Amino acid sequence: MILVIDTFGGLCNQMMDIKSIVSFVDKYKFNFSFRFANFRNFDLSSWYNVNFNELFDDNFLIDNINYIKFDEISEKINNINTFNFESRCVTNFFNKTTNNDLSNQIKEINKDYIIIKQFWCLFDWSDNIKNINILPNKKIKDIYDKYINLTFQNNKYNFIHFRFENDFKNYFNLSDDDLNLELVYNKISFKNNYPIYLATYYNLLSTKNKEICKKNNFINKYEFINSEYESINYEECAFIDYLIGLNAEEVYGHNKSSFSTTLNTIKKTNNYYN
Repeated sequence: MILVIDTFGGLCNQMMDIKSIVSFVDKYKFNFSFRFANFRNFDLSSWYNVNFNELFDDNFLIDNINYIKFDEISEKINNINTFNFESRCVTNFFNKTTNNDLSNQIKEINKDYIIIKQFWCLFDWSDNIKNINILPNKKIKDIYDKYINLTFQNNKYNFIHFRFENDFKNYFNLSDDDLNLELVYNKISFKNNYPIYLATYYNLLSTKNKEICKKNNFINKYEFINSEYESINYEECAFIDYLIGLNAEEVYGHNKSSFSTTLNTIKKTNNYYN
């Protein structure tokens, strides 16, 4: 039996899929493979599948004895030997319970391959979580390296994640104050007066919010990667922001955003502007 993983959702939700499944298979000794990652459509509310390595670099998995590269099994999978061949989210099939019970539910399935999509929703996060350094693919890493060299040149900087797009606003029923960059900025007190990197979808900002960016000299990646940006997806841009956030002195974000909460968790902070 091999668990075939399709990560789903925004970048950090997909990272949650990775962290939870790797922790799970290491404990219960399942063989596993990663097949698809997700890119967003322009509406930001729907996704489409891409090969896992179009977003992530699986080198962080190479030393895992239970890991199997998808290329080695891709031609063997079919609708007869595979459970959940249509790749529906696992909440349609399994009960959210302890990880041990979930392991037993999976073992009861008499198929060679089991497609697992959006695993983090089922995973019992009170269990031990492996410390995993999830890597971007080479394309993203190259853009990040070039951008960082152009922008910060080893200087210290702070980081604001401003999530304002309609998909986020509508899902969490946000107020106008949550979408006003000036009000957001006025709530933040950084410990040091370093340059501020604004992680956001700059091209969709309102004119007023763009004026606030200029007034406060916020740095954003679109000033430097316009040519690369034309060919990269929202989730790839998010990965660039994520790498920049990892190296920031301080990070502030929205407490409903998995991106903001992931960075705060890594940095052991609780910096939210709402």
